Amino acid sequence: MNDKPVPRGYGGALLDRFMAWSNGLPPETCNYTVTPVKIPLEGEEDVELLADLYQPVTKDNEPAAGTILVQCIYGRNLLLALTLRPFPSRGYNVLLVSTRGTFGSGGKSDPARTDRADGPRVIGIKKSVPLLDAAKAQLGDKASWLYEWMTRPGWDTDDFYEPMKQYKALETTKAAILLPTGWQDLFINDTLGQYQRLSERGCTVAMTVGPWNHLQAGGGTGVMKETLDWLDKYLAKRTAGDIRPAPVRINVTGANEWRWLPSWPPATKPLELYLDSQGRLGRKEPEKTDESSFTFDPHDPTPTLGGNLLFGGGVANDTALAKRSDVLTFTTAPLDHDIEFLGKPRIELTHSSKNSHVDLFVRLSEVNAKGVSHNITEVYKRLDPNRAPAGQPVKIELNMTDSAHRFKEGTAIRVIVAGANFPHYSYNLGSGESQATGTTLKPATHTVHLGINSGSRLVLPVSLE
Repeated sequence: MNDKPVPRGYGGALLDRFMAWSNGLPPETCNYTVTPVKIPLEGEEDVELLADLYQPVTKDNEPAAGTILVQCIYGRNLLLALTLRPFPSRGYNVLLVSTRGTFGSGGKSDPARTDRADGPRVIGIKKSVPLLDAAKAQLGDKASWLYEWMTRPGWDTDDFYEPMKQYKALETTKAAILLPTGWQDLFINDTLGQYQRLSERGCTVAMTVGPWNHLQAGGGTGVMKETLDWLDKYLAKRTAGDIRPAPVRINVTGANEWRWLPSWPPATKPLELYLDSQGRLGRKEPEKTDESSFTFDPHDPTPTLGGNLLFGGGVANDTALAKRSDVLTFTTAPLDHDIEFLGKPRIELTHSSKNSHVDLFVRLSEVNAKGVSHNITEVYKRLDPNRAPAGQPVKIELNMTDSAHRFKEGTAIRVIVAGANFPHYSYNLGSGESQATGTTLKPATHTVHLGINSGSRLVLPVSLE
């Protein structure tokens, strides 16, 4: 059923030590072996999961410090294994499992639905992999996006989705949990929500948020070292005392400054910046009533430039986006002092459209001294077509995704308002037809009402320091 263990070679050792050095890890404590294994699933005799078992070769055959379980849909190749191999050379078993229907594992791939049932079966595999008699930890979770999809009206009432509701574990888990993410990670809202709920329950939880997108977050600065420290304390019980100065570590972009915080979000104070019809953003509310408009055409949807994407994305030059005719742009004068915010920027708009079927995309960006703009955070919202009679102004408040950023002296703050962000989000057809089957496209003119009593403004949660 299982092949013989293969010792790590000299080339592998050099590669592992370079990986460890580049991530600031302490020296290795042992060598390790790799064994391909097949894991039969109890109750499904015709289904076996393929896995690679990494086992430390310890002095005097001491037991492993613990077992790290990784269930993965991406295979067991060298590129993926490189992020795991530093752990067996520091005393941990690592079991890298290809989920069913992927990379040689039996059964049909059905992410998140079958994983929930397969996970406990993999954990209880002492019969097929008898050496895994140790405390266990789990790294990674790639299905958090399903929560967003499943909480659309009516979608979460179908029994089909019941096994996919992994967020329910937040109400029962007692494990110590470390959450790494990035400000440009597609799943940052899920991770922040997980941190918030686990904190409310009094669980042992910590979070690191870097200047990363999704692919960078797992290997970002200090994350591997933090993970090893976390396992040493809570799995291996090797470490006494605190391993972190505070539960939350964040990167303040713009300054590229790392900071420790007792919780997230921290206490802040509001800074209000008002929009005016000249495309300006300032602290003083305009004294006269005015308005600015743009027309969104679904035949030529406003394109995605950067942002919270699964692949690519991140911080991007969005100067071209700000120059499009189907957006509104509001920019401050160059700042005469630094402004730092921590948390969710809020945009408040008095908005109207004669076509009730519209979306709003609002982005916060920074403009440097050369006039080049880069995105920081954003929000997208499909407006309720029954929010008001067509053409009637409505006050809309939208919270952007959490971020931490310092606008330095000499830079400018920019707000971009548009009707789409495609293909990140499916654009509104404008016709009221089904998003899935509709074929009729209708343009929509958006009007943002400005000036006295309009309340159209950006509210930044600025640092108290």
